[in-house]
Amino acid sequence: MTDAVVSQVVAMVAEILKDKIRYEVDLVRGVDEELLDLSDKLKTIKNVLDDAENRGVKESGVKGWLKKLENTAYEMDDILDEWNYELLKRETEASAKSKQKIGCSFIPSPCLCFKKVSIGVRRDTGKKIENVKAKLDQIFQEKDVTNSN
Repeated sequence: MTDAVVSQVVAMVAEILKDKIRYEVDLVRGVDEELLDLSDKLKTIKNVLDDAENRGVKESGVKGWLKKLENTAYEMDDILDEWNYELLKRETEASAKSKQKIGCSFIPSPCLCFKKVSIGVRRDTGKKIENVKAKLDQIFQEKDVTNSN
């Protein structure tokens, strides 16, 4: 009897761990696509904000969600800037290492090539993107409520 309960608990824990690992792997693996999507959304948001500014929106409800949208756009811009900084940092480090090589051939070694961003940075970026997407969803829900009133 005890063995059956222990087996079920172990199976449930294993399933939870498997789901968590799958989530983390997908988070890290999908960062490149998510960054492109984030960049596209940021361009669209900037266009919306520019259009709203040109129209001189007066309604307080609309102004409120536009301000939230603007703040979220700044967060999105920061995420993209941080990512680009990491890419440049890695590129600079790789370049510095290749210059330190003595007697280096003209054919670049695979180990000296530009290294991709570390898993930790990719994960952190993925989490930030998730948070920003959640904020955008909330802002768009508020917009729909404001427009229906």
